[in-house]
Amino acid sequence: MIRAMHFIKYLEGIHASPGSPPGPRLAWTSHSIQIDTGRYGIVVQTVIKSGEKAGTKVVIKKILSPFENEAYSTLLVREIQILRSLKHENFPKIIEVYTPNGGPEDFDNVRISFPSKE
Repeated sequence: MIRAMHFIKYLEGIHASPGSPPGPRLAWTSHSIQIDTGRYGIVVQTVIKSGEKAGTKVVIKKILSPFENEAYSTLLVREIQILRSLKHENFPKIIEVYTPNGGPEDFDNVRISFPSKE
């Protein structure tokens, strides 16, 4: 649970104004198409249903049990840092990194959203 609390603080720090809570999450449609599965989670494609980006297709990477062990959480933080720092057309730009609602005791997955290439 301590690792989850540290990660929540890390997420707060990567938003536009460090220390402030993240802005409102984008609203997704309930219909998603599963694209792939892997060791750490699943990848789905869905559509933003409201706001200025309504109708835009996005890909969401859902990392399951990111705090199962320290290696998983370290890999997750590194992946987010690398993807945020890369500025190239072949690497997706992260739209949003978010966690489920609730406190650290309910913190069982992390989701990273990217624009869809289709």
